Amino acid sequence: MISQFQTVLSSYGQDVQDKSQTLLQIITKFASSYNSTINGTSRNIETTELCGGARICYIFHETFGHTLLSIDPVIGLTKLDILTAIRNATGPRPALFVPEVSDLRFFYCYFYVVRVKRWNNLNVVVHD
Repeated sequence: MISQFQTVLSSYGQDVQDKSQTLLQIITKFASSYNSTINGTSRNIETTELCGGARICYIFHETFGHTLLSIDPVIGLTKLDILTAIRNATGPRPALFVPEVSDLRFFYCYFYVVRVKRWNNLNVVVHD
């Protein structure tokens, strides 16, 4: 019985001398494999369905894109809310456009719209 387990144990290979180096090699191999799958250069390419980067591209361009286009970004906001946010973002100086620097006051105006629509977007990505 001991010889049977010795045979099984020896089939696993030699003892690991440097555990950190072995772990680094395993992580590097996984990262390389993952990268090649995303880039479409993997040797194991699926032919029956989209996988890797092609699947990600499909989800963002087809499914997620159509869902974003169907969202009304100003739902629940009045013109006065938008005008106030623009005026608050410009500060004391009159401006023709909203400053390019992101302003938290303007951000909070749309924050609840994103919060309400977030679950719809997540459902599109998860369920597709």
